[in-house]
Amino acid sequence: MRLINWNIDSLRAALAGTSHRGHESQQVLSKIAKQRYDIVGLQEIKLPPTGLTLKQHDSLSSLFPGYDLAIRPAQPPARKSYGGELFLHHPSLRPRVIKPRLDVPTPLNDQGRLLALALPEFILLQVYSPNAGQHLERAALHHEWNQQLINYVKELRKDKPVIIVGDFSMVYSAVDVADPANSRGQTGFTESDVKDFQQLLQLGLVDAFRLLHPGSKDTYTWWPQIIRSSKRNNYGWRADYWLVDQRLKERVQSTGVVDTGERRDHAPITLQLAD
Repeated sequence: MRLINWNIDSLRAALAGTSHRGHESQQVLSKIAKQRYDIVGLQEIKLPPTGLTLKQHDSLSSLFPGYDLAIRPAQPPARKSYGGELFLHHPSLRPRVIKPRLDVPTPLNDQGRLLALALPEFILLQVYSPNAGQHLERAALHHEWNQQLINYVKELRKDKPVIIVGDFSMVYSAVDVADPANSRGQTGFTESDVKDFQQLLQLGLVDAFRLLHPGSKDTYTWWPQIIRSSKRNNYGWRADYWLVDQRLKERVQSTGVVDTGERRDHAPITLQLAD
């Protein structure tokens, strides 16, 4: 089984945007479509509560013909066209779609931050975690989300193995940051972030990339948009992860980061599982 996940930062721009960045996103989405993955996850789709327009649906269907769609756009009282997630999957999989709700403050549950597919052998959970804010003003909220996510995954694993994928808005190791000395203690790399991430892994999950590439350095999935040279200088973070249940780790064949050229922000991450 071949899977891919991408924090796309506006599906609308990737389907019909006319800006330079829109064209960059279109090129990446087209690249993904040509590979015919079994499951495609997209985050930060930034669609209204009604979801795709007819034109957007037709455009997406032309890129991914024959795929079934599971979607969770943001809903009121969340800000309109904020967050949101979707899965495109091969119709033969016929998963049960789950839209989890955590015990977290409003409007986090309504921002389209969690979407899951229950498959015969495992549950695939897509996560788009809230960040702690530029000056850590939302650090307590970010930590609360992490703790509730940990509780949810703990319960979920009682049913069957779990694979979690997404933008966790944090890292847990200095090797996953281009400039750890200046990044430590900042949003996404606080002592609390590292502890929360380790606690998540201790449920019985493994970082698929580190499983296959334990000594790899300079591999990142996010480069800040506000720094124009960040991609060129590979000044990034590995902030997107495939966390695979220990019970499935022998099936992990490959994982990687898709080349997005000069486009800054998040890059898609891939996972291949043996049948």
